[in-house]
Amino acid sequence: MRKYFTHNDPVVPVHHPRVLVETAVRQGADRDALLQDVGISTSTLASPEARITYRQFGLLTRNALK
Repeated sequence: MRKYFTHNDPVVPVHHPRVLVETAVRQGADRDALLQDVGISTSTLASPEARITYRQFGLLTRNALK
């Protein structure tokens, strides 16, 4: 049994990326540009039980900073 997580395990609650996207959009960012190459959709962000990987969250953060 594995006792650790990697950057590719979906463990980040969708609440964190949803707040990041909502905040960036309120400040003028384009939602589609934020999600580009991240591998998640707006429907993923709307699902309370969804999880994403740390790699996806990092890509989303990078897009938001652009």
